[in-house]
Amino acid sequence: MKINELLQSATRHIASGDLFHAEVMFREVLTYKPSNPEALHFLGLALHQQGKSSEALPFLEKSIKVSPTNSIFQHNVALVLLTLQRYRDALDRIQRALMLNPKFGTAHFTCGEIECELKNYESALQHFRRSFALGNENPEARIRVITLLLKAQRLEDALELARAAREMYPANESILYVFGVALAVTGEHLKAKEIFTDCLARSPANVELICKLAAEEVALSNIEDAIACYLDALKFQPDNFSARTKLALLYGYQHKYEDARQEFAIAIEHSKESFDQVFPTYLLTLQYDPNVTDEFVSNEHRRYGGLIDERNTKHSGVSSWTNSVCADRQLRVGYVSADFRDHPVSRIPNADTRKP
Repeated sequence: MKINELLQSATRHIASGDLFHAEVMFREVLTYKPSNPEALHFLGLALHQQGKSSEALPFLEKSIKVSPTNSIFQHNVALVLLTLQRYRDALDRIQRALMLNPKFGTAHFTCGEIECELKNYESALQHFRRSFALGNENPEARIRVITLLLKAQRLEDALELARAAREMYPANESILYVFGVALAVTGEHLKAKEIFTDCLARSPANVELICKLAAEEVALSNIEDAIACYLDALKFQPDNFSARTKLALLYGYQHKYEDARQEFAIAIEHSKESFDQVFPTYLLTLQYDPNVTDEFVSNEHRRYGGLIDERNTKHSGVSSWTNSVCADRQLRVGYVSADFRDHPVSRIPNADTRKP
């Protein structure tokens, strides 16, 4: 098979997602032409797409040495460096791509992502907007930018872009959802509730949406409506321990402590090794429950400690309950947790102020 035919066939394999055979063919081309820039570059891309970014980078860099003015090659090297979290190197490479082609919309978008990682948010926004203006415009790109800005706590910028995205893509459910998230985190809970209600009308079985709506009901002090939301979520996903924990908390807020304990018990069972995401909230709720004894609270603290001990021993073979200052006293002064064994527990543990 001729070199060009091999390259064409390998490229088709990449396009179809058959990365293994693409890699084999590109390597075969390189046995005949070790400096072929296309083979070097696309072999690097095939490796990168298989999760072998470190292995991919030398091939991509060799392709740039052969074709230093190829802006697409420069961009793809920046993408791999971004994946490897080499942000300064990625920025240097993407800037070279933009020097070669200032109207490269995808490169502006990638530059925005890199600048976000470097916390250069003003520069990132400029590149994102330039990317959109150059035609790199689609709902997924908008969502990616809004998500990055929310993560960076650039809430007003995120909300501004989300509003614009909603106007551009009014029928897109993902855009509508991220707009609701932006409204929620900026404190516009009533509007967020309206958006999530609209989303749920389109996807009534979406548990994540139901829980988002429940959170907005809580923010608006509509506790009964929030409880109804969490109950709906659990109909679709009974093992969702996060939703069940929040439901239990709301029962506790209403002083329905028996219901709260029942929901916490189920949540702890479903949480498995993530029980520490449920147990502290459960123990805190017990502090206010007038229907349980001090002994019960103490035993539940010890049960939590035992579960932590069991998990730590399972994964490391070492028990976590050590105290180098006083080996026989496992409850630290001023430290509220399950980190104790044979000491009595009050409803709210206080620092021990007794003199030795």
